[in-house]
Amino acid sequence: MLVAVFVTGCEQMPGMGGGVAVIDLGAVATASGQEAEIRRQAEIRRANLNSQLQEAAASLELQLTAEREKIGDTPTEEQTQRLQQLAGEAQRQYAEAQQQAQAQAQQFETDLVMAFREKVKPFAEQVALARGAKVVMLADVTMFWFQPSVDITDEVIVKLRANPSVFATQPEEPEEPAAPAE
Repeated sequence: MLVAVFVTGCEQMPGMGGGVAVIDLGAVATASGQEAEIRRQAEIRRANLNSQLQEAAASLELQLTAEREKIGDTPTEEQTQRLQQLAGEAQRQYAEAQQQAQAQAQQFETDLVMAFREKVKPFAEQVALARGAKVVMLADVTMFWFQPSVDITDEVIVKLRANPSVFATQPEEPEEPAAPAE
């Protein structure tokens, strides 16, 4: 039914597609250099998080080593069980820290993409309104087909290139993330 509404609406306004415009944000990101910048910042964040994970792993290993040394070479059965419990707890803490780091990295990348979208939005709106569109849809895998005349991607890229300061406020280094829980 959605397809019928979309197709029917496309016939209402010659050359524009019934008030619908389409933009390929991937193409805009690539043309503006933001795809590479987002990737770069995400890699920096992942490297920082991986470094924190390595520090957490080293700390947990030191705690286990200290406990082993405290027990000595001939542990009792109770001490052996205690060491096994500590090792299991250390593994659980590390796995939890990995999950938190992964979630933080994904959230950071999502935030970068959303900030990019917000910067592109006024330009897409300006182009779409000039063409008489009331809606801008993303050209992505969910879009089965659209007539090229409704694509505003190239016009948005031209407007963004005419305003290079739009992306100049991106931070060079992402802020230091919170350390994963140990």
